[in-house]
This record gives sequence, structure tokens and C-alpha cells, in this order.
Amino acid sequence: MIDTPAKRYHNVSQLFLILGTIIAMLTSFILFYRGTTIEAYAQMLFIPIIAGAVYYGKKGGFIAAIGAGVVYILLLLFLVESQLAQVVTLTITLRIIFFCFMGIVGGLLFEKFKEQVMDLEEKVLVNEESGLYTARYFITVIQQEIDRATRYKSTFSIITFKFNLLKIGISKRAEKKLIKDLGEMFKQQTRIVDEIAYLSRGDFGVVLPEIDKKGAKIFLDRIKEKFIEIVKKKKKDFSESDLNIKMFTYQDNLSEIEKLISQYAEKIGVSHIKRPKEL
Repeated sequence: MIDTPAKRYHNVSQLFLILGTIIAMLTSFILFYRGTTIEAYAQMLFIPIIAGAVYYGKKGGFIAAIGAGVVYILLLLFLVESQLAQVVTLTITLRIIFFCFMGIVGGLLFEKFKEQVMDLEEKVLVNEESGLYTARYFITVIQQEIDRATRYKSTFSIITFKFNLLKIGISKRAEKKLIKDLGEMFKQQTRIVDEIAYLSRGDFGVVLPEIDKKGAKIFLDRIKEKFIEIVKKKKKDFSESDLNIKMFTYQDNLSEIEKLISQYAEKIGVSHIKRPKEL
């Protein structure tokens, strides 16, 4: 999947869950070692509460908290042999309240965090590494061009250039320089109205408004030569056979264009791509 704010949120969520699990297990181990068996088990019950809050928000956190409370009550019933009823009742009440507090508040915090991340996701238009547009913006432009071409009975073309960066075998620093150079080349060789994007690792795309198949082929021949020339500076034996090029023209390839939109939408993990005017 392409690196996006949503993917980063997913990584942060997983990290938070892992850290919460480690802390709960360590605390539980310490309490168990000190002889407070019930509280040791209670600490472990925080793990499903954290998971519920992280992945399902306040509702998930609350349901997990109720479940943890039931398990805690059962633990007290089976493990507490003799203790004053009022003390047990107070312990149960306080523990369940704390479980619910953790589940609901933790869930609310992650819901708000996710809302902010998704809002940022909608507004990320430029890929920092290449200086070109992102895959998200690229497919909003394609949708916009489909609307325009349908309305005005015109056409447009799309060309994608993809190569395997792993086969190039260069350092991360050299790879960044290569992607930057390719991005600059695309900017210099395209018109102001053309839209260029860095779609994923080693994958570039260009939308050419008002350009038919013949015009797109002329553009492709020119760009392909310069593309190969730049990559050859890093890998001398790089050739046209190492470059996967696809060209689509509206309406000749409408079904393929719609498939392309779906493929990149899936890569960035969204079901609906907003058009530029919606951002």
C-alpha cells in the first residue's frame, strides 16, 4: 500500500496497542510476583479494552470494558475466599468504572485522532519525495476529466510509467535523487494543463487533457527516451524492456481507465475519492 496519512495512523494504532500490551503485561507480572493475583489479572484485562478503543472507537472501548468488568467479577468470585462483602463490592465498582473510563475516553481520543488524520489525508496533494502530485489527487483529476470529456464530447489520455526500483540496486539517498530528477524531467516536458503524479514506488502517471491517442503517442516517445536516459545514469544497462508503460485514451479505453482508478483507490485504502472541488 502507498504511504499515506491513513497508513501512518494504522501504524501508530498498532504501536499504541503493542506498547499498551507490553505495559499491561509488565505491570501484571510485577503484581503477580508481589502476590496480588487478582490485580495482576485485572491489568491483563486492559489489553482488550485498549484494542477495542483503538480499532472501534468509544463503542468498542465501552463494550470491551463491560466484558472486562464481567471477567473481573468472575475472577473475584472464584479467587476471593474470604473478604468483607462491602470491600469486594467497592473494589468491583471502582474497577468497572475505571475500565469504562479507559474504554470510552480512549475510544473518543482515537476517534478524534482518526478524524484529523483522515481530514489531512483528503488534503495531501503533493508527494514530497518527487515534487509531483499524489495518487489520491491523480485519480480525482481522472474523474474530473471523465466528467469534462463526457459533458463536452472531448477526449484525454493517461500514460503510466513504472519500473522496478529494487532491480536498480541503489541506496536510499540515490533513489530519492533519481525520483526527484525524474519528477523535474516530467515537469519540464509537460504543459501547464497536464497533471503529473508519483503514484507509488517507481510508478509515475500523467494525465493529458484534450490529447487523443496520436498526440499521446508522440508525447510518450519523447518522454520515454528522456526517462530511460535519466535512469541509465544510475543503472547503465537499464533499457525500454525494464520500463512498463501503459497508455489509455478516453473513450477507447474507458473500462481500463475505471479499472485504473479502482486499483489506485485500493492501494491508498479508500472507497471514495473526492473530486478536486470537494477537497
